[in-house]
Amino acid sequence: MRYFFILGRTPELSVLEICALAHSEGLTLSNVIVTPFAFMCTTSREIPITQYMARLGGIIKIGVLLQENAIALQKDSTLPFLADILEAVHAQKTERIIFGFSAYTIQQTPKKEKATSSLLFRLGLSLKKLLKELGFSCRLVPCPDNQSFLSSVSVEKNHLLPPNGIEIVFIEYKGLFFLGRTLAVQPFEEYSDRDWNRPYKNMQVGLLPPKLAQIMINLSRCSPSKNHTLLDPFCGFGTILQEAFLMGFSSVYGSDINKQTVSSAKENLTWIAEKKNISLPSECIRVADAMHLSQEFQKTSIDAIVTEPYLGPVIYSGSSVSEKIIRELSFLYTAFLKESFMVLKKNGIIVLALPVWIQKDKKIFLPLDRILFSLPFKNTTLSNDCAQYIKNKTHRGTLLYSRVGQSVGREIIVLKKTL
Repeated sequence: MRYFFILGRTPELSVLEICALAHSEGLTLSNVIVTPFAFMCTTSREIPITQYMARLGGIIKIGVLLQENAIALQKDSTLPFLADILEAVHAQKTERIIFGFSAYTIQQTPKKEKATSSLLFRLGLSLKKLLKELGFSCRLVPCPDNQSFLSSVSVEKNHLLPPNGIEIVFIEYKGLFFLGRTLAVQPFEEYSDRDWNRPYKNMQVGLLPPKLAQIMINLSRCSPSKNHTLLDPFCGFGTILQEAFLMGFSSVYGSDINKQTVSSAKENLTWIAEKKNISLPSECIRVADAMHLSQEFQKTSIDAIVTEPYLGPVIYSGSSVSEKIIRELSFLYTAFLKESFMVLKKNGIIVLALPVWIQKDKKIFLPLDRILFSLPFKNTTLSNDCAQYIKNKTHRGTLLYSRVGQSVGREIIVLKKTL
């Protein structure tokens, strides 16, 4: 089966996440094509679309490719093919056809976006006219005037997913387009609910987004089916723990040095467990200092540590991070990494979100290179089969996750225990 994945706003992380999930589930990917906005591949077996969509935090849409040979996005070449697709989907002429188009082009400049949106609209009207002549009742869901693709919200709200409707996706590659049909979109309402409606949250300290938590868990290459044990020693309000339980992991543990934070995390996990009928292990969260992990958790007992450690005090726009903060965080992370080595199993993995201070056109990283080289860990962030498609990476082979205007971003790094 040949699939496409529409990538999120940090495409490099999305690509690594797809490959990591495939590895953890024993899925072989071949005939891979990667564009700035899409990942296309052939899989060694059919994939559970809904399950993967719920688990992949960096993916916006998943679908199947319908056209093996790329074509030009022109009325004469695509209209008959599109008509055949819609007729096959809606064989009953009494049934109304709801359809829409999305195009993911290589150079998505505002001018090209607008031109492509107009082209898609005209193509849609022509298809609607043709289908009407064949006796089909149709409704076209157009793209916004300045955008060549439909959002996940628009696809969901306009019933363009099977079995009610159809979204045809055009993916540009080397000047031509692959055609696919969207089968699932990112569950935006689910993310919003568990991000904003849980009992405890604190916007002042910055929350780890559930989508990023999912990406980081997937980058660990752990699998619920293999009963891997996960640990978040800076669990905060429990976002990573929450997402791990929702993925189906059962051996998930967390700790935090702040007693009140641990209490809040327990409340959040109880809330999600009741909503989703999840059975939580007893004492899955405890009060503990990450600088003394080996005193709280059995040595060589953890398959993967997935965590966002303390990122330091809030840095407001226009302010600079002090050398004192950098020294204190470096000391904390050094002690934490030494303890992590002790509790991880052989070949255990650490997935970290480290702070990166963004000041104008300059990025300030934590100076951890020396300690990383001195410990028996190997940076494996870009060591999987998809690393060849990663262009935007840091000087130490890691990836950045940040939003426009943020003063503090996140450096995502994957470390593997080598002893």
